[in-house]
Amino acid sequence: MRSFTDGNGNNSTAAVQAHLATHRQLLCADLFQIKTLVQGAPWSKNLLLTTAQVPLQWNQLGLFLPARLKRGSVQSKIGLEAVTLDLEWYLLPTDMMYGSCTMLQAFQAGLWDNGTVSLYRAVLPAINDCNTYGACQMFTGRIADQTMTRTGVQLKVNCPLELLDMQLPLNLIEPGNPAAQYAAGQPPSGCTAAPVFTVQAGTVSTSMVLAECTTPNLSGASSGYLFGDGIFDFGYIQFTSGSCQGMIVTVRRSAGNPSGLDGFNQFYLYGSLPWLPAAGDTFIALVPYLRAQTTSLNEMHVIGPAGTPDSNGIWPVETVAVNNLSQYAADKGVTYANGQALTLAGNTPGASGQYGIDGQGHYYFSHLDAGVTVYIAYSYVSDQNQLFQGFKYVPVPEDTV
Repeated sequence: MRSFTDGNGNNSTAAVQAHLATHRQLLCADLFQIKTLVQGAPWSKNLLLTTAQVPLQWNQLGLFLPARLKRGSVQSKIGLEAVTLDLEWYLLPTDMMYGSCTMLQAFQAGLWDNGTVSLYRAVLPAINDCNTYGACQMFTGRIADQTMTRTGVQLKVNCPLELLDMQLPLNLIEPGNPAAQYAAGQPPSGCTAAPVFTVQAGTVSTSMVLAECTTPNLSGASSGYLFGDGIFDFGYIQFTSGSCQGMIVTVRRSAGNPSGLDGFNQFYLYGSLPWLPAAGDTFIALVPYLRAQTTSLNEMHVIGPAGTPDSNGIWPVETVAVNNLSQYAADKGVTYANGQALTLAGNTPGASGQYGIDGQGHYYFSHLDAGVTVYIAYSYVSDQNQLFQGFKYVPVPEDTV
């Protein structure tokens, strides 16, 4: 028999057994604790629901409110095979998640992906009394799949045993398992950590975010760093504050310094966010992880002749492009002909001995180094078919997590 816990936290299994022995008819109720994966965000939920017609107070967790739930049978298996609980949740259009987002819209937006579900069976000596004998836990797991229906949503909840590793030969897993070929995202070239962005007031769409880079983690760079066009394409952003906190969204296209929006980075997203990010919300951005084989080169380049300063006395930045521009992978440093190393200083170097990069194979130098010979070390992918292999698993287009 499963172990029961009463409202005071005591083991009530013996009392339940005695109650079962003297009563031919039992008053039972299912108790559900359903939580979103991300906790602490404004939209996160920790719901206590019951199939009973009246609210039930179980002091171990709290007050369980009536809900339209229907579950499948709970299987018991000997061994390490994972089991699944089928759950149907009949939601109304008036059931709200957060703000103007309904519960049905929240499931469609992926806010419940990988959420947790715990099922308890309560034995009641009388209606409304859930504390005397308490309840036992019958099942716990995560939401693995969901199907929207005309009346609500159907959930498949997998038990934690699915997390156990199975020792199988690599040659059996790798060819047939696409997930095994993916890896985590990485910071853009030149960054030591994922850059942090702050949403700007010009953001007017849930599928386009205008943001300022506030922590680029680039040597010598300051707030407001602009990344080149396409740097974050097929990568992803993850919100760290605000109403969208915890959400991860695929980037369809990124642009730096777009016309009319000088000084900010622009992120066009697959699908759309459930809510419009507010000015001041923060997120990090990562680029696809490049797992393809790369080749290293050390090319000699002569920095172009110096231009002339503009009316404000500002000199232009000298630009050099590597030979393998379309296959560029990562920077490996720049040196003078005498071997002296230059210092990475953002994309606007202003002094001799400094250089900048845009992550796409364009190198920037100060006008003070015009006409000087430099050696640019970098890696590139010789097979263009490998360019986007191995990036972090992200949702398919038009999907949001």
